[in-house]
Amino acid sequence: MRITVKVMLHAKRNVIEEIEKNKYQVRLSVSPVDGGENKELIKILSEYFHSPKSLITIVRNIHTRTKIIDIKL
Repeated sequence: MRITVKVMLHAKRNVIEEIEKNKYQVRLSVSPVDGGENKELIKILSEYFHSPKSLITIVRNIHTRTKIIDIKL
């Protein structure tokens, strides 16, 4: 399954919202230091989709706020 995720940083808490089919907005409470936001994003998505972190990959736009994510369910 391939999804598009828009990441917003410096939130008070971690929140995932489905905007449309396969498009999500994720608010993260971390700051972008040494790829920490990407690690936190994968952790949050693995909990949301009940999938191991090893099956979630950032396919495109690793350094931007709108990312393409591949999840193997």
